[in-house]
Amino acid sequence: MDFATFRNIRNKEKYLSMIVREDNFLIVNKKYKPENYIEIKDEMFSPDYFSAYFEKENNTGGSFHVPMSFHPLMYHYGLWNQKVDIRKERINAIFCYGNFDSQAYLEIKRTEFSVVPRTELLSYFKEKSGFLAFSGMSEMLERIGDRSLARKYAFAIKEHFELPMKEVRETLSHFNFYFCCPGVVMPLCHNVIEAMSVGTIPVIQKEYAEVMYPNLTDQVNAIIFNDLEHLDSILENIFETPNLKSAACGKMC
Repeated sequence: MDFATFRNIRNKEKYLSMIVREDNFLIVNKKYKPENYIEIKDEMFSPDYFSAYFEKENNTGGSFHVPMSFHPLMYHYGLWNQKVDIRKERINAIFCYGNFDSQAYLEIKRTEFSVVPRTELLSYFKEKSGFLAFSGMSEMLERIGDRSLARKYAFAIKEHFELPMKEVRETLSHFNFYFCCPGVVMPLCHNVIEAMSVGTIPVIQKEYAEVMYPNLTDQVNAIIFNDLEHLDSILENIFETPNLKSAACGKMC
């Protein structure tokens, strides 16, 4: 890496720059390389993550997909492996959190993906009788504590209040289900990994489930819907769903 590239990463890339701040990660001057080191080169990687899905009928033979990760700040602040009690009695409800900016999250409609944008998903749930949007952190903690969220669709919307990064996995661990909303320009979003890391079962659209590698499997480690009409039928019985295998981190994460 030449100095100009290093400088651009260091000064302009909000999350990627965290890599070059890691101890013992980067040596700019090859003269001082240690005896044992790992060299990662550009030619080892391809940014074309989705070609297998769109062009090869999702055949991933001969390649390895770098998996979706937690939010970068989870690693930066050392929260990714924070101990969370995943054996607690859970609330039989669907939880969802995140940013629902109406402009940013419509960008995915300009791509080749056929997932429902998160803004439309929020509008869909707002019409449900069990919908609840927390007004703030204190209300959310109170409702979790008094167990009054059973059979609800509980949303922590960033525009109302921001769920602190250090509370994300603990909060997720209180619920049976997590509703997965797609990202800005692709289905993948860090929230699904954070949910699965504490054994919370993803409710996720089919195309989203199939661009995760390995793919998520309906009624095994996820509940998968095709479209909003199909989601309607799933929600009628989701809180009576027989025990699924835990989605807790193992080979999936």
